[in-house]
Amino acid sequence: MYRRKKVADDLLKDAAEVFAYTAELLAAGDAVREAIFTCYQDLCGLLQQRGFLRRDFETVREFEFAIRQALQGVSEDALTALDNTFEMARYSREEMGAQHQEVAVQALTRMSGEIAQIQAIPNR
Repeated sequence: MYRRKKVADDLLKDAAEVFAYTAELLAAGDAVREAIFTCYQDLCGLLQQRGFLRRDFETVREFEFAIRQALQGVSEDALTALDNTFEMARYSREEMGAQHQEVAVQALTRMSGEIAQIQAIPNR
């Protein structure tokens, strides 16, 4: 039981760090699409390391399922905003500007905030 909680806590902590770092990059003016896609790749790596996502996954749906399993307690709205941000960066052909940057920062900040709330709950 303790080990499972530690693994879950470590995953939450690592995911929150990825979200916070990406939000900082975007706030500093880094390339929007590149920063978001790097965040997606980093999350895929975390999910694969912890057995939530297979190494040769093929679809966005597999990623969406894995992140929902891994980050239980995060609201569906926050996860959907994150999914939409990743899909926009990966599949959209339009140039990503300040509006996209703002939407991405909001989604990433929301994820970080919800993870912080989950971590603040004692003995969950």
